[in-house]
Amino acid sequence: MHAHRYGTAAAALVLLAVAAVAESPVYGPADPVVKDSKSFDAKRPIAHELQTDVPNGFTVGAVGDLIISRPLSQYSERLPGFKAVLEILHAGDALYGNLETTIFDARNFAGAPYSWDGDWTNSSMPAVAKDLRAMGFGIVSRANNHSLDWGLEGMRETSRLLDEAGLNSALHWYVEGFSKRSGVVVDLELPQDSSRIPRALELVVFRVVQESLTNIHRHSGSPTANIRLTRSTGEVRVEITDRGTGITPERLRQMTAAQVGVGVRGMEERIRQFGGTLQLHSTPQGTKVIAVVPLVAA
Repeated sequence: MHAHRYGTAAAALVLLAVAAVAESPVYGPADPVVKDSKSFDAKRPIAHELQTDVPNGFTVGAVGDLIISRPLSQYSERLPGFKAVLEILHAGDALYGNLETTIFDARNFAGAPYSWDGDWTNSSMPAVAKDLRAMGFGIVSRANNHSLDWGLEGMRETSRLLDEAGLNSALHWYVEGFSKRSGVVVDLELPQDSSRIPRALELVVFRVVQESLTNIHRHSGSPTANIRLTRSTGEVRVEITDRGTGITPERLRQMTAAQVGVGVRGMEERIRQFGGTLQLHSTPQGTKVIAVVPLVAA
């Protein structure tokens, strides 16, 4: 009798579970099965979100925990192994790390250590924020067991310093390191206006400069390079010029068609997403890369 009752109850529970599974859950405007484009952000059309035309060879680098107390990139010249690692990190299209430290200036910091789980409190010099940019890190996560090592004040100060390590700072640090590693003398011209442009656009400009300098070092044989970044009310323009051997028309055609390497094609794809243009002009006396991106698109 009891067994029969238990069996009936179990069968009823199974039926209820099946009915619950059969019934499609409703997630409101964020329902993943929604196909009506009006339910999505107008600035992120569904056709664009579903687009999968990432250039062949697109790479994302990911490292583990970033626990850095002081800038490290300057040591690459006397540490060949570390230099090789930095070259790998710079080779990707995007680089991510888990930031397990608090960045602040101890001389004027108003907060205090707060080791909520009894662990060590990590801390980093302000220059670490710029050094992370110089090493290529454009994405960091901070939700970990060291997020509150120095309380909310530490979190806010870390955010501020990471924000300040914008494009101008990143270019300064990267160019300095590139020149030391490659021996190519780079002249960097930046606008007087230090205000930030949208972060996504900063990353695009940085990658264009990074890829162009890499090509100069590997292929052009140029002893010098010039980078000129200008900003107007409607656009950002970056020009990278070298005095190398130039690119033959056939190789230039192959590069733009992604038959040789993926760098140029990758730059074009990134810039096109912001409504911009990329031009390459090459002669036996050198090559110039010109990237123009409208600010309104960002």
